[in-house]
This record gives sequence, C-alpha cells and structure tokens, in this order.
Amino acid sequence: MKRTYLRLSAVTALELAAEQAEVELSDVKNVDLNVDSDGLYRIAFWDDWMSYICYIDCASGEIRGFFSEPLNEEQIISGG
Repeated sequence: MKRTYLRLSAVTALELAAEQAEVELSDVKNVDLNVDSDGLYRIAFWDDWMSYICYIDCASGEIRGFFSEPLNEEQIISGG
C-alpha cells in the first residue's frame, strides 16, 4: 500500500485553492476536502456564483489541476 506523507496542512491547501480561484477565504462555502490515493488533496468548494475543484500535491503544494464552472440558477437560489 502506498503511503501519503502530508507535508502540507489541510488549511494551507484550502488557502492555496482559494487563492487559485481568486476567492477570499471568507467567501468560500461548503468545503469538501479529502486525500486521494495519489497523494493529492481534492478540494471542492463554491462561492456565491461559481463551483471549484482543485487538486494539490500533499507533499509539495503544487497545484496539479483546477476546474471551475458557474453555479446554475437553482444552486444560486438554494445557496449552493
């Protein structure tokens, strides 16, 4: 079994993801953060208008992937 060594804290990873999304940390909502078997943080979150998914290397802090898309009208009305 492959071991993942977390040199980067979950809080720091979330800060990096918010910075990549150009979103203030105070505007981040509904965070889903986990570590996959490849040693990457998968961080999903949204703000008032967009949803984001960011993959960050747990050891180096390198952003390996980033996706964003607008929330649909139903999601905006319901708050996500």
